[in-house]
Amino acid sequence: MAMPWMFWFRWLFPLFGVGFMVLMGSAAVAGFAYWLRSLENPKPEAGWSAMAPAEKDPLEIARERYAKGLITSQEFDAMVERLLKTEREP
Repeated sequence: MAMPWMFWFRWLFPLFGVGFMVLMGSAAVAGFAYWLRSLENPKPEAGWSAMAPAEKDPLEIARERYAKGLITSQEFDAMVERLLKTEREP
């Protein structure tokens, strides 16, 4: 008569092992498919390597920050002065 623990080694461990391999394989395939889709449609938040951001005018950026209340009027004036000063110099 076989020992009770032989049942685990003969049937259940291999079944768990096969199930684990199928699960990991499907996760790998899903991850690869997700990666391929990300190459077709890069997102701006994916970083510099995925898509170069559109270049904005520094004065426009300063205006947006001032309008959102991120900087004070004194900081805005100083930024605009610096930007206009560097714009005039060749």
